[in-house]
This record gives sequence, structure tokens and C-alpha cells, in this order.
Amino acid sequence: MCGITGFFNIPSLENKEELINLSEIISNRGPDEKKFVNVNNLFLIFTRLSIIDLSINAMQPMKSNSGKSIIVFNGEIYNYLDIKQKLLKLNIIEKDCFSDTRILLESLEYFGIDILSEFRGMFSIFYFNIENNDAFLINDRFGEKPLYFSITNKNFFFSSDIRSFNFEKRKLNKSGIKSFFANNCFSYPDTVWENVSRISPGSYIKFKINFENNTVTNPKSYNYWEPNSYNIISKDSLEEATNKLDFILCDVIEKQINADVEVGSFLSGGVDSSLITSIAQKVSNNKLSTFSIGFENHEFDESVYAEKIANYLKTNHKTKICTKNDINKIFETVIDIYGEPYSDSSQLPTILLSSFASESLKVVLTGDGGDELFGGYERYSFVSNVWKYINFFPPFLRNKLKVLFELSSPYSYSFFSFLLKSSIPKYKKTNYFSSKFRNLIISLDAKNPVELAERISSHFGRDFELLKNYKTNFSNQKFFLNKNKSIAENIMLYDMRNYLPNDLLVKTDRASMRFGLEARMPFLDHHLYEFSKSLPIDYKIHKNKSKIILKKLLSRYLPTNLYERPKQGFLVPLNEVLNDQMVKIQTILNSELIKEQGILNHKIVEKELSQFKSGNSFNQYNLWDIINFQMWINKNIDNIAF
Repeated sequence: MCGITGFFNIPSLENKEELINLSEIISNRGPDEKKFVNVNNLFLIFTRLSIIDLSINAMQPMKSNSGKSIIVFNGEIYNYLDIKQKLLKLNIIEKDCFSDTRILLESLEYFGIDILSEFRGMFSIFYFNIENNDAFLINDRFGEKPLYFSITNKNFFFSSDIRSFNFEKRKLNKSGIKSFFANNCFSYPDTVWENVSRISPGSYIKFKINFENNTVTNPKSYNYWEPNSYNIISKDSLEEATNKLDFILCDVIEKQINADVEVGSFLSGGVDSSLITSIAQKVSNNKLSTFSIGFENHEFDESVYAEKIANYLKTNHKTKICTKNDINKIFETVIDIYGEPYSDSSQLPTILLSSFASESLKVVLTGDGGDELFGGYERYSFVSNVWKYINFFPPFLRNKLKVLFELSSPYSYSFFSFLLKSSIPKYKKTNYFSSKFRNLIISLDAKNPVELAERISSHFGRDFELLKNYKTNFSNQKFFLNKNKSIAENIMLYDMRNYLPNDLLVKTDRASMRFGLEARMPFLDHHLYEFSKSLPIDYKIHKNKSKIILKKLLSRYLPTNLYERPKQGFLVPLNEVLNDQMVKIQTILNSELIKEQGILNHKIVEKELSQFKSGNSFNQYNLWDIINFQMWINKNIDNIAF
């Protein structure tokens, strides 16, 4: 795990001081060592977090044994020992080679880019063939590791951290920012900057570097893997499928706990992290260290469940209860951690948990991806059920109801959501129910259930005037349906392509790497993913119950009373946080400053702030979006080209 940056033909960066500055930006991703090399004015910068082969032999940038190619690589190849056997038979490497970077590099040089299909891991890679001047930017299948880039016909620049691009003024990306305010994150390939992109999951970009005339030519993007919804459905019984899942997960986790440093686990007490931790403890030769986080507000605190599971598994468990003071300390650091606006509020506990775990070790396993693979989110069942009813009504009638609510008092959402929450038992303990009810109402004119699911989860929606002088329409995203699949399966596939890589993986990667902590995600192994897609939907979701097969497997490791409870998610008491920070927030959202900058519509900002302060509980996420964006603008205003 590490940070990587590289560029070609940008003279202003080619002095030692600028190279050191660029290495400092990515140093948190690799605090152990740093190095940069110059290959014919192709500059490569590397900062190292030593995980596998702690010796100097694994240091990057790394040249192949033949000297014909060079690589900088961020991530891990979990099956490198399997690939090593192929290279040994061909006498390409020595037996004493234990660097996954060396094995990755020699494989790419000998077998070519098609060897990517055999790699199991998380990675962002720059690979350059010195002999034929072919360059490659490569991302892993799910987008676990970030790789930002800018390519013109004169030069290119890439980095693990978007802050690296601040060496010159840039224009804001209008469509990307509108997407941010709908979804609290940027969607591939967009970033906050115009002409700076993020490489898409499961893809690589190939181009030529022409050293003689200092040009870059023929950049083309290729997909080497797609998270398609597979049509071949297993006929195994649930018991047989559970046995196979157990075998696959044990194999995946055994590979992922392989490291030359201690590997621990995040343990929330939910199904996903509990299953990962249970199996990790089973296959590990050592007592596993586990970490959880809680809150003083017991409505949001699940740490007690994690502690009971840790006691049962006999792990070396540590819990941190977050105080208001802990939140105060990190409130304004989120902009530096994420590099561009990002406002999934669960970033706050993720930052605190990552900081806490990093005090003890360098590597943790997480449960990310379990919900998307095995139907864990309530909205999969909820949207499937709701769509059956609202689809009876023509779109114009649904739109009328939406407009009526929008024209009514802001308190209407709170009033009707209170009635529903009071009368329907399953909603009584649902946090932020009024926000969810509001999003359902404003999404009634969705054209299909996948669009409905996306809009229920959105914040400002699609028709807002928050951005001043940015009058272009919201990008017309198309929501495709595979008619051979259930509504739930279609939404799960959409989440795999959007919500997971754009939001959840960004949250975990940036928070953990801020503290030099590597987060590994066993559910995001493509063999496991392909197995999950072969399962009948009833093995995942049945009669509004979720994760059927995961819970069946977990029952082999834990008593059901330790984990069988309603899903809560990694929530933070955001209302409390915002109220506690109100003095600071009012400074950040200074109306005169916002007017002067001319980016946000100050009247809408004032309205959102006023509504929140008056006690409306449905717009805290909107306000958190605005705060994060404005904090980023205030910090980066000198880098913006208007």
C-alpha cells in the first residue's frame, strides 16, 4: 500500500522542491519511505507503507529484471504467490522473491496486459514499457484504490490524491458538482476539477509517450472486467450454496490476512463485519485484534453488540466511544482527508475508527461490499414493494402529489412522517425517518424502480438552483433495467456500479489511508462476486428479510442472538454534530463571502441553514453537503480559475 504520483513534460514541476512537495501530499498514504525517479523526463514519485516484503527489494518505482519496463503501484495482489509459481516455471524470477510488486511487474512484462484477469486484489497502477513507450493507467475491478489523471496531447499527470493537481489553477467541473449535491460524492469519471478524471473500476487507459517530440498520443480506455448481472443461476440447495460460500470466503480471507505485519479487523457488530471477523479468527494463526467505535448517544451506538461478539470469538478487542470533543477535532479536517467535496456523514466515525485502529496496526479487514453482493439494504425490499403500488398511477398524477408537498409547509414532511412512524412499528426505531419520507415523496415521478431507488437516496435531487450561474441541466442519467432480473437485483447491480465505488469505497480508502492504515475488503473478491451473482435472489432477500445466506453462514460461527437485529448502518448523530458546531458553521457559510465568490446561491444556503436551525429534521444531509462544499471552496479558492 502506498501513494503514487507521476507526470511527463510539465517543466514547472521538474525541480527538487516541487518533487518534494508532491511527495508530501501523498506521504500519509505511505509514511515509511519515499522515492522519486526520472526516466527521460518521465517523473515517478512513490511513498511506501510497508506491508509485504519489508525489505528494500520491494521499494518502488521498480524496474523489471530486464530493464524494459517500470512500475509504480498502490494496493495489494492477494494471489501473488499463485502467480509466482507460473513465473518460477518460466525462470523469470528467483525463489526468494516475495514482493507482490515484483511479481506484478514481471507478469505484466512477460504476459502482457491480459494477465490482469488473473490478479485478485485492489490496485491502482502506472506501468510503462520503456522499449515500446506504451504506458498504462490501471484500476482494480471495484475501484477500491483511487487513481486521478489528466491527459493532453502535450503531457499527462496522475496521482493517488486529487490534491496533487493543485499545482496550477483549474476550472470547476459543473456537471460533477451538480452530481455531488445529489449524491454527496462525485461519480466516475468526474472530479471537482474540469479535465481531471478518476479512472473507472475494472478499466485501464493505454497511451503512447513520445520522448522525441514531447507528446502524448492515442489515449484509449478499455474495460477488462464488468460487474454484469449473470444469467446462469445455481441449482444448489441453500445448504449446498452456504457450504460453497464458506469455502470461498475462507480462501479469500486466508489470502487477505497474508502480510508481514499484523492484520486486524473492523467489527461493528453487524452481519458483514461479524462474518469477516469470525472467519479471520478461524483461519488466523494469531489472536485477532478487532476495533469498534461508539457514541455517547445510545441511539447511534452499536459498540455494545461488537463487544459481545468479540468476547464470544475471544479477539483482542478495543472500543473507542466518540465524544463531542473528538468530532470537534476532525470537523474541518474532512476536506484535507478527502481532497475534494465529499459528504457521506458516516465519514466522521470512519475517520475516528481509522485513526483509532492505526495506533495499533497497519492493516484491517472490513465488511464493505456485503450489502451490495447479498442484498443487505432495506431499500432493495422497500423499493420493490413500493413500486408495485405507485406504478399503478400514471406519472402525471405522481408528479402532482410531489408538487403539492413541495408547495406546502416544510413541516408537512415532519408531520406525515411522524404519523407513519407512530403507527407502523417497524419504523419506530428508524433514524432520520422524516428525511427518508421526504425523499420518497420528491421521487414519486421516477420512471422506473432503479431511478426511484437512486432518487430516494439522493439529497438535493435533480432540479435545484443551489449553484449560481451554473444553469446547465443535471446530467440525464439513464437507469437501465434487466427485465430478466428482479427489481432488487437491478438495484444491487446499480449500486455495484455507482454507490459502492463512488461513495463507500471513497469513504473507507481516504479515511484509512489518512492514517497510513490499509483497509482490505474480502467481499470484493471477484470470485466471490461472481459466485454471489449465480445465487437465486431468494438466497439473498426473501419476504423482506435480507442477507439470507450470509446469516445462515454466520449462524455456524455465532449464536443468532448476537447479531439478529434490525440493520442500523454506520450512522452518526449528525443533527447533534451540526448543532454543536453551529457557531463554526455560520462562519463557514458567511452569506457575504458566498455572494462574493459567486458559486453557490446564497439565498438557498440561508434557507437551508434557517430551516435546520428552526428544528426541521429532514435537511441535515443537505446542510452537510453545503458545509463540506463551502469548506472546500474556502480552502481552495485561490486554485479556482473563474
